[in-house]
Amino acid sequence: MKVIKEDRHFQYGYQKPIRCYYVKKALYPVANMFYHLLVKAVHKSCSSREYKHYLSAVLIFKDEAPFLREWLEYHLMLGVEHFYLYQNNSTDSYAEVLAPYQEKTLVTVIDWPEYPGQYSAYKDWYDKYRHESFWVTFIDIDEFICPVREKSVTSLLNKYEKYPVVLAYWKLFGTGGQMHHDYTRLVIEQYTSCRPKLYTEGKIFYNTRFDVADKLISMHGMNTKWKNINIPPVNTFGKFLIWGFHRVNGNNDAKMQINHYWSKAFDQWEKKYEKGSIEKGTKWKDYTFFERLEMECTSQDHTIFRFLTKLYLRLLIKER
Repeated sequence: MKVIKEDRHFQYGYQKPIRCYYVKKALYPVANMFYHLLVKAVHKSCSSREYKHYLSAVLIFKDEAPFLREWLEYHLMLGVEHFYLYQNNSTDSYAEVLAPYQEKTLVTVIDWPEYPGQYSAYKDWYDKYRHESFWVTFIDIDEFICPVREKSVTSLLNKYEKYPVVLAYWKLFGTGGQMHHDYTRLVIEQYTSCRPKLYTEGKIFYNTRFDVADKLISMHGMNTKWKNINIPPVNTFGKFLIWGFHRVNGNNDAKMQINHYWSKAFDQWEKKYEKGSIEKGTKWKDYTFFERLEMECTSQDHTIFRFLTKLYLRLLIKER
């Protein structure tokens, strides 16, 4: 057995021992080719359906009013057409922020008091709203989809339509030494200090033409099924996630990353810790976890800055 913690391209989040590592490593190209041929054949047999939205996002949130507008406008700018927002016991002014978007039917707000309630909210979406969108992604308020070269997410997803699930990897950002968040500036502008490599966890884009194979709808990666065959996710490098392997293409071309501003400034991390995890229902990302991430943020990433001017202009126009 072998445990992979890091390689040339990735820092590994899920470090489970891989049995028969060298045998699986040798067989990986064959398995990867098998799934590529399978999805190509399945894609041809999929029936066409009319969808209300090409790309939607599902979010569960609590007391995030200061960050909702930037997050919504940014993703609308990149091509997300609709948002399913599960409101989890918020006491702030979220309703006031969301009102203009509700008037334009850009958001569907669902009151969701369960705690922990993340996976049950996703299951509710799957049961009620799945067939309204061709693609859906399950991202949090501190996550921003960041195409590397494309101008929109939708133009990129057009190239992946034969795949059931596409995983975009996290780029993990730290505080950059900020003790207090500046509410006069955008999140994507303030934080550039990050880990130098992509993280092997991230968020998925789910093609709703395929049934979920697992009972648990995971935002980090899930299998779908075609007849009796389970199909794993493919990453943005075009490599299937098989046996715990994460591979890149010859050009090391990720095409897209998820900028995960998981802590923001130190005061925001403190609030996040006290709030607890809606996924796990516990306060699990403690100071030891925080410090470990901070110590590994030895690089800078400004990829998302190419969208800053356009986003600022969009926000200014909406204020007039």
